[in-house]
Amino acid sequence: MSNVINALVENKSHVPYRDSKLTRLLQDSLGGNTKTVMIAAVSPSGFNYDETITTLRYAARANAIKNIPKINQDPKDALLKQYEEEIRRLKEQCLGIAPGIVKEEKNDNGEIERLNFEKNKINEEKLEMEKYLKEKDEMLQNNNIEKEKLLLKLKELEKDLEKKLVTSII
Repeated sequence: MSNVINALVENKSHVPYRDSKLTRLLQDSLGGNTKTVMIAAVSPSGFNYDETITTLRYAARANAIKNIPKINQDPKDALLKQYEEEIRRLKEQCLGIAPGIVKEEKNDNGEIERLNFEKNKINEEKLEMEKYLKEKDEMLQNNNIEKEKLLLKLKELEKDLEKKLVTSII
């Protein structure tokens, strides 16, 4: 266990969890995504002085382990969240394009033609963005439907497993 703690404290690329059964069992607790409490048993007796000092040093090394917790997230949920953010951003972008297109109106025919051309170009871009948003929205809806189907299937499997466990216990 001390080899694992030393490797975690020193941020080594290889952590020898498989060196013992205990470190293999505690792999998630020691270097994973969890909070861990370690209790060090010490004795005030002079007879156990060396062992107490060694235990305190070991506990100090274990206390130096710094885990970086990560949110446990389903890849499909992450993808859905990304699509939702992209849809929101594109909607804002579409709404932000329309205002302020024409800053000044001049009576010059060339200027009016140029502004009409820009307006048409912006309208085309807006239509393309709306089409893109619609496609992403449909993908999001399809992914939500698929997620619901999978959740229902999971519930059914859990019920079947529960029934099998009850029948096997009886």
